[in-house]
Amino acid sequence: MSANEDLYTDQGCTFSSTITVNGITNEPFDLTDYSARGQIRKSYSSTNFVAFTCTVQSGSVVISLTAEQTRAMKAGRYLYDVEIYNTANNVVRIAQGVFEIDPSTIKILP
Repeated sequence: MSANEDLYTDQGCTFSSTITVNGITNEPFDLTDYSARGQIRKSYSSTNFVAFTCTVQSGSVVISLTAEQTRAMKAGRYLYDVEIYNTANNVVRIAQGVFEIDPSTIKILP
């Protein structure tokens, strides 16, 4: 079920993306009782990460970052994963790929 999709945002901007979750035969996946989590890291072995805010909706997961989070990140290429999980400890990766942040000259807003 994992989608490989590259994501882009500008440094210092709010970011949001919706991931549609489908089953093996491309039918909508029932997300009842599922939660989601996602992280961005510079590399797979990095210990530091930025966590997405994840919201489970009917048939999809919305991932987001605040402007403050993207402002604090250095411009460049990162890797990300997003998973859904439930209380029975079923875990499914639903998205992965490159997360790229374009640089900004604005460092602090008044």
